[in-house]
Amino acid sequence: MSKLYTLEDLVQRDKIYINKLTTNVLQEFYSTYLEPNIYRISLSNKDTINLVFDNTQFCHLAGLSYFGYEGESGWSTLVDKPQEIKNFSASPDFKVMQYRLLEFRHIKGLLESPDIFIYNADDYPQYSYKAKYFAVLKRNGRMLKLGIGIGNHNIHYPETFLVDLDRPDLNHYLKPEKLLTILKKEVINKSNLKRTGVNT
Repeated sequence: MSKLYTLEDLVQRDKIYINKLTTNVLQEFYSTYLEPNIYRISLSNKDTINLVFDNTQFCHLAGLSYFGYEGESGWSTLVDKPQEIKNFSASPDFKVMQYRLLEFRHIKGLLESPDIFIYNADDYPQYSYKAKYFAVLKRNGRMLKLGIGIGNHNIHYPETFLVDLDRPDLNHYLKPEKLLTILKKEVINKSNLKRTGVNT
């Protein structure tokens, strides 16, 4: 039996394989690199993205909701009973979702050097995205797209994570004329804000 990936493998290896990937190492990545931080991005349209991750979004973003895991209960179930990703291979959604799971670790890099597009859902009624923005990273012939929605008090949340081939027909809503310039990027640890009494 091949050795399963550790968090160190996940962040350091250039290429990983689905048969060595587990839900617990993805959760460890999420709780180490995404959930503790606010990703603040100042844009040329004078908007500021304050992106916050929490445990309730993990299953949806990783694509595990397609295998019966949802929200906070899905997170807790996987903490108690981790799964090898290959165990989901019988699902009809596995062929597509495996790419989301393999690329999930690149959300961190995506946020560190993204392109930001405005997305107007009214222009694309065939889609159900609630994202106001897409942060996009091209990687190895694929487009990694983190949809960013806006909640209360100008706090943003990750609305979806998509992994598509870098083809115009799959990315036509990412219009070059809607690409924004990023003026400033910050990664702010939530615990630092709590110590200073600033609300997130």
